[in-house]
Amino acid sequence: MIINCEKCASKFNLDDNLIKESGSKVRCSVCRSVFTVYPRMAEEVDSDAEPEETVDLDSSLGFEEESLSNEPGPGNADDFDRVFEKVLNEDEEIIEEEKPVTEALPASVKKKTVRPGLILIILVIAFVVILGALSVYLFAPALLPEKADNQKKPDSETEAVDEGNRRLEFVDLKWETFTGETSGDLFIIKGKIINNYPQPRSHILVKATIIDDKNNPVAEKSAYAGNTFTENELSDISLEEIDRKLNIREGENRANVNVAPMEAVPFMIIFNNLPESMSMYDLETVSSAPGE
Repeated sequence: MIINCEKCASKFNLDDNLIKESGSKVRCSVCRSVFTVYPRMAEEVDSDAEPEETVDLDSSLGFEEESLSNEPGPGNADDFDRVFEKVLNEDEEIIEEEKPVTEALPASVKKKTVRPGLILIILVIAFVVILGALSVYLFAPALLPEKADNQKKPDSETEAVDEGNRRLEFVDLKWETFTGETSGDLFIIKGKIINNYPQPRSHILVKATIIDDKNNPVAEKSAYAGNTFTENELSDISLEEIDRKLNIREGENRANVNVAPMEAVPFMIIFNNLPESMSMYDLETVSSAPGE
């Protein structure tokens, strides 16, 4: 009789005597599908009908192309029965769908995944470092190396020489007027100077300029830091004595010598007989020397 494969519908010849009443397992040699053949599945075909193709059964079940002839001999029938018996005694074969194989990429081409937590830690560290550097630059410049104050050097022809005034800072500025018995009417500018250099500085010199209402300078005086007066001292002191004391380089009690980094030293500049057109004053640091 002619048997049709249940999966691919291929046809092959099989002797009726080889099929048991309880059914026999066969395997299609075309699609490798295993199915059970029962006697009732046999179909009569016209004598002039040709099967599509005579297909070998799988060799593991003992079928060869010759054994599937329309006129099997006795030996072939015995062999065929023995093979069927062996197959029927085995557990039913379960054919699972083949799983796609995922080939692992070599280590050299595997994508590296960066954990978000690591990125966050790096960003926090970078933020802290930048914030710390900015704080030092703004609030404690004395801690920076002196070369870092101006990384870009000007051309040799226009190179500015630091006279020791670039990193001196005025604080607590105020002005007042005072009338002395000997000195007359005085205009006093006073405050403190902070040394922002990383090394001690000495002989800090400052200058004040009086400007009138037309923005013209009308008076100018310089004085060394560390020299100050009390009101009692100003009451009976002459202008010559005031100028002499304000020009002592070391300052009173050497207050203007070896001024430590971030340390403040007081200063005072005194004018007399100022014009009524006075409008404002300008203050600047002139120079300083390295500490001894």
